[in-house]
Amino acid sequence: MQKRKTLAILFFYDENWTGGMYYFYNFIRALNLIEDSKRPEIVIISNSLSEYKKIKENISYPYLSFENPYKTFPNLIKRILNKVCIKFLKKEVFNLVLNIKSDILYSILNTEILNINHHNKYCWIPDLQEHFLKDFFSEKEISNRIGLQKKAITLNVPMVFSSQSALNDFNNIYNKTSNIKIVLNFAVFHPDITSLNKKDILNKFGLNKEYFIIPNQFWKHKNHQIILQVAKKLKEQNKEFLFVFTGKEIDFRNPDYFNTLKKYLKDNKLEHYVKFLGFIDRNEQLLLIQNAKAVIQPSLFEGWSTVVEDAKALNQFVIISNIDVHKEQIDRNVLFFDPYNANDLLEKLTLFSQNNTIQKCNYSKNQKDFADKIIELIV
Repeated sequence: MQKRKTLAILFFYDENWTGGMYYFYNFIRALNLIEDSKRPEIVIISNSLSEYKKIKENISYPYLSFENPYKTFPNLIKRILNKVCIKFLKKEVFNLVLNIKSDILYSILNTEILNINHHNKYCWIPDLQEHFLKDFFSEKEISNRIGLQKKAITLNVPMVFSSQSALNDFNNIYNKTSNIKIVLNFAVFHPDITSLNKKDILNKFGLNKEYFIIPNQFWKHKNHQIILQVAKKLKEQNKEFLFVFTGKEIDFRNPDYFNTLKKYLKDNKLEHYVKFLGFIDRNEQLLLIQNAKAVIQPSLFEGWSTVVEDAKALNQFVIISNIDVHKEQIDRNVLFFDPYNANDLLEKLTLFSQNNTIQKCNYSKNQKDFADKIIELIV
């Protein structure tokens, strides 16, 4: 019998970026669609046993294990020294030595995977927005991100992009690179929400009339402001409507962003028309998406939107910004608008009210394609 391949995943939980966590959850869930003989052993590499336990609880995958190579004595000493260096020098000085034995090593692009001596490693680059929306990042973060990209190029590390648009951006920024580059469109895998009581959940959040939902974390590039601008215009037209926002109300890069939105809401007396629900239970969020009039996705930049995949999986209509990646990602049950033009979004909402017929799609094909592409990567 052929030995099962091992795929090691460097897993870093970041409470500021739930999209990254969902990405790896969906990555692992996809492999349940593959015949058993081809499924790899997945080794979660992390310094947090509790995070591994969360993965184990959330994902039913038969070949899942945990390793913590950070706990070796030399690495413990280096981590202590690095904390001192960060305090006084504002940077880490000592590289951890992680001995990881696996057929493949996979991680988001970061310092650790670049420093690991592994014969077959792949770096995931979600997007390159720091090259295009520089005002949303500090100079230090831009420098760090670009530094990692250049180091990966120099080391000739294979790269994975979630969209052709992201790969096009990379090639336009860094031309004539010899790294292996792969496009891996991810799909989402939802829990069963049929047991949830729709009426109870809607009542819980005070949703007693039809609503549009904007299920994005409050990063500045998600462009929530345009929704509030449209809300102001609709109010002036004496229209009855409701916009519902879900997502963490934190942007560590722009800490005043959410407060700015709340001030706009208050100054224009929009409280009756807009609800901020915050970060809610994932199952309840999916039920709210499923029962909305439509999803609005106004983002200025994406690598491959989880929100769009959620909508596609739920056969929901999406009113969405006309950036290249969105045009690549969705071609039915959709209206595109200029994310810098509130009047255009207002016009698309009017069009939607006149014709919002849903074309049913078989999302299981997207899921299987995702799984097959992962296996191609492993083989």
